[in-house]
Amino acid sequence: MILACHHGFLLLFVGGGVRYWKELVIAIFLARALRLRGPTAVEIAAAAVATGVFLTYQLLGATAMETLWGAKLLLLYAAAGWAVARLARADDLLYLFDGLAVAVASNVVIAVWQRSQGVDGLMALGIPYGSVIREAGGALRAFGALTYGAPFAYTLAIAMAIWLALFSVDRMRALAMAWVPAFGLVGITLSLNRIAVIGLCAAGVALMAKRRGAVALLPVVVAVTVLAAAMAAPSTRAFFIEGLTFSSASAGERSRIWEERWGNVTPFGHGPSSAGAAFERAAPPDPATSPVVDNLYLSWLYQYGLLFGVALAVVWVAVLLAPMLSDRRDLAATAAALVGVFAAVSSLGVNVWEEFPVGLIIGAVMGVYFASKPAPTVERLPAVKSERDVLRYPHAGVVR
Repeated sequence: MILACHHGFLLLFVGGGVRYWKELVIAIFLARALRLRGPTAVEIAAAAVATGVFLTYQLLGATAMETLWGAKLLLLYAAAGWAVARLARADDLLYLFDGLAVAVASNVVIAVWQRSQGVDGLMALGIPYGSVIREAGGALRAFGALTYGAPFAYTLAIAMAIWLALFSVDRMRALAMAWVPAFGLVGITLSLNRIAVIGLCAAGVALMAKRRGAVALLPVVVAVTVLAAAMAAPSTRAFFIEGLTFSSASAGERSRIWEERWGNVTPFGHGPSSAGAAFERAAPPDPATSPVVDNLYLSWLYQYGLLFGVALAVVWVAVLLAPMLSDRRDLAATAAALVGVFAAVSSLGVNVWEEFPVGLIIGAVMGVYFASKPAPTVERLPAVKSERDVLRYPHAGVVR
């Protein structure tokens, strides 16, 4: 996970060929998972349905490259999550969090340096403008060691969400790691990313609404909000406010694209790689058209139509919200609930699943949740004082 959170630097300073290390790692995880236990009938059926859908688009005229990129960006991190669900244990979430904590520290330090260098200083190092370096209101959107500012901010937000989960179940350990949300807040502020703030707040509010004990998170959320307002420069505050009220130029452009693409949704869609990140990778972008951006649900509807796109969105939301709807209160369940709500809400404003390493982290967190089981509890029964009590409570002391 630490390597994944430095993927942008690998691409910039090692070379484009190194980008496929993650496919190799996921393939190893899949091989280990299959070696541990063969696929179930349900898993085989799910794989067959997915294969059939993409073969159908291939037969309907999609190129092999379009089908390949569409399948990869849609299924690769889901496959990684499935492998983690086969191999992981509940305490593996702590190892995941520790790795993210290291990545948070290194990325935020780099982001502070990037802001000090500014756009001109980074371009002098050969970092390209537009694909990596981006601005908002004349300020650099820091990107840490990732490909650009958005995945940097979402990675920090997920690390903060896991920390909130840790705070709700083990406050002493969370307080010892309190620098993680502090660093995360600095990084998100430097990245000038609104979606990360919205998704993280939505996750915290959802958990507080569900669990009475989670009200203890309220002071943390308030403190983070106040600190963010205190740290942000006036121009940064204006940037966030304009975006939240859809009064900025970028927000207006986003709204226009949503309206235009929604009007072009068809029953079967325009095929894999007709929108989103796959569109840019499968073929050189056509200046006359622009892919659906900044809404994962709409991107799926545009690509896979009402028939497959709606089903895909339903499965996505069901998996993400399953931890929030469960009665479990352990760390894996709480973290998955927060990350799930963050992903479901953020998907309304960005193609979050396609922002590496965000999709891989989401898959890993959900995989640990589905791999783990709630801790057994000891059934409390009345003390056995007579022969009649023995007959009445034959299972006294049994762990269930």
